[in-house]
Amino acid sequence: MEKIAYKLKDYFAHIKSIISSPKFIKKYDKVVKVIKNIVPKIIIISILIIFSYIFMSPILRVFIDSFKVKEDITNPDIVWIPTQLTFQNYLDAAKGLWLWRTDKSFEGAIISTFWNSTIYSLLSAIFQTVVACMAGYAFARFNFKGKGLWFAGLILAFIIPIQLLTLPRSMMLSKLKYSAALPSDFLNIAEGTLANFIDSFFSVISAISPLILTIFGQGINSSILIFIAFSFFKMIPVALDEAAQIDGANFFQIFTKVILKMSVPTIAVIFLFAFIWNWNDVYVIGHLVYSGNQLTFQTLPQALSDFTHKISQGGQVSGIQNENSEDLAGLRSASILISILPLLILYAFTQRKFVEGIENTGVTGV
Repeated sequence: MEKIAYKLKDYFAHIKSIISSPKFIKKYDKVVKVIKNIVPKIIIISILIIFSYIFMSPILRVFIDSFKVKEDITNPDIVWIPTQLTFQNYLDAAKGLWLWRTDKSFEGAIISTFWNSTIYSLLSAIFQTVVACMAGYAFARFNFKGKGLWFAGLILAFIIPIQLLTLPRSMMLSKLKYSAALPSDFLNIAEGTLANFIDSFFSVISAISPLILTIFGQGINSSILIFIAFSFFKMIPVALDEAAQIDGANFFQIFTKVILKMSVPTIAVIFLFAFIWNWNDVYVIGHLVYSGNQLTFQTLPQALSDFTHKISQGGQVSGIQNENSEDLAGLRSASILISILPLLILYAFTQRKFVEGIENTGVTGV
């Protein structure tokens, strides 16, 4: 026993000498540094991968389903990798969404929900951007009577649901809504090929009611856009305004030549938010724009809603006979991707300015 105890004591003493040696300590410090650098990165990357999968998996599923044939859609064993690819779903969806079609029943008519959405969203976004920048600059730079009350009203407008405001707005603009139902009647153009062309291709004139509201600062989520502009303009030093005034600039010149030139990323954020919100809007347009016949104004999201509802209920839709709603999952997926593709392209070209503007204003979760 004494020999065993002596050997154990000698063994532990040897281990202690190794551990306390400078060479071992140096290697130990290196390993600890590597672990401290790698382990947090592994954890962060793992969390990002998990959240990316949670957010992207539905979009990837829709994207893959849009290229599946009927047999792959109904086969539960085929989820991510289809046996064969088809573009027929996109061709049928383009017809069903009236992406760009001529209607033989109305000579000269060119019906395009994509064109309607683009023009309407572009006009609304431009109006909202101008109004937001002007109002935000006024709140950030000027002291006027009732400023606190107006700013409280701005916050209140953000809190009040849009559904609560739509009914009185619809009642106020009902005459304009019906008088501009057909642009040809609004412009006093007689019935015929030219009238059908104007009613279809320039049907955005029918959306004059929501456009007027947008011009007067009552667009979709305009209060948020004004607050974004106000938050950024508030961070710009007043000394720049004073320096410009010393050089002889008036307030309009300061706003256009100093403030706006420094606010390009923020303006990009405001424009993108406004464009996306107006593009996806169905509720406001549905209540403020007349939709009594085929030539009246209809946006791509509206067409998507009607199209998916009809094919889910069965029946004849744009030459497509529905026998089983599950068979048309690929068609629904294709129609969804077509409706969001313009937004993805827009964001791809403006991503840098968008991120820069978000960092400047500090606005998140909008």
